[in-house]
Amino acid sequence: MLKTKYDAIKGQVIKMLILETGFSQSFVRQAISGDRDSELAVEIRKEFKKRYEAASAALKPKKSN
Repeated sequence: MLKTKYDAIKGQVIKMLILETGFSQSFVRQAISGDRDSELAVEIRKEFKKRYEAASAALKPKKSN
C-alpha cells in the first residue's frame, strides 16, 4: 500500500468550507471527492477547487533570478 503525503492546504480549505457551510465533514469530503451529485455538492466542489488553487499559488515559493 502506498502512503500519500498529507496535504495541509487541503485540510485547511476543507475546515473553512465546513465552518462556512455548516455541513458535516463527511458530506463536504464526499462532495469534493465526487461521491455526491447534488447541486450543492457541485458548488462545494467548485468553491474548494477555487480556494485550493488560490492558497497553493499564494504559498508556492517564487523563483529568484
